[in-house]
Amino acid sequence: MVATHGHCVDGFASAVVFSRLAATALPSLQRFDYRACAYGPGQQQPGTEMLTGDENAILDFRFYSHANLTWYFDHHRTAFVSEDDRRQYEKRVHSGRYHFDTSSPSCARLIARVARKSFGLDLEDLEPLVRFADHVDSAAFSSPTEALDRSTPLARLTAVVERHGDDTFLHTWVPRFLSEPLSQIAEHPDILELFGQLRAEHDDYVQHVRDRAVLKDNVVYADLTDRIHEILGKFVTYLLFPDSTYSVVLGCIPGGTKIAVGHNPWSGKPRRHDIGELCRQLGGGGHPFVGGVAFRLDEVDTAREVATGIARRLEEP
Repeated sequence: MVATHGHCVDGFASAVVFSRLAATALPSLQRFDYRACAYGPGQQQPGTEMLTGDENAILDFRFYSHANLTWYFDHHRTAFVSEDDRRQYEKRVHSGRYHFDTSSPSCARLIARVARKSFGLDLEDLEPLVRFADHVDSAAFSSPTEALDRSTPLARLTAVVERHGDDTFLHTWVPRFLSEPLSQIAEHPDILELFGQLRAEHDDYVQHVRDRAVLKDNVVYADLTDRIHEILGKFVTYLLFPDSTYSVVLGCIPGGTKIAVGHNPWSGKPRRHDIGELCRQLGGGGHPFVGGVAFRLDEVDTAREVATGIARRLEEP
């Protein structure tokens, strides 16, 4: 069983690279069961009922201590909810199957590095996919315009994975990525068809942010809870408010309410807060430059209080 971060390019790429590693290291494995995990209440997360395979891996996701967990890879600073979780992880590091490195630009890169160094695997054919995960997960874009551009095959693939990257998508496409090049799959007719359905959603989301966002003391705050969006885009606020330093977006997604927090890397202003740690203290997590907190769909008022509190915190000098 492979539990990975769902609706995420890095989570998807991690599943691909790990599948190659596991199939090589454990040739007796006959099949892989993929689960797309998310952090919101009621959303699928690693747990006792999930870790039932002969081998069980958690990738690009928060650590879950369980006797049946046999592989772990992550690069988020907020991977461990408690000190006990961290101690349980440390007890297993000697096995060579547990890896945590916050300096890795993506979890896929971490898995690829371990696969080469510890297992001697040649992953040259998967290197374009790993570079793709590095680029997206570290937001290595030259501008918010590039981040939101959907004119290239890889940009369109990003949109499709973020929107459709559930269990079914993983089961369908992970095996394809193991045997076909990234460039070919990015222009596959099925991927293009899925992307075609997203154009109207994207335009509607941008307009909604434009209508609802306000800027105060270099922090953009947008309350989008008057309707449900499939995903909360990460870069729209920076395009609309290029001089802003931080962004706090509160929105309703299917099955939950989410707060998305980020630092604008194109503002020219330094990041003074560890956003992932700030979100972890509130029950969420993330990276130093981006993070989030999730609530149930009926907890909009609570989420709004938390979101406005985060915005005030980011406004502080």
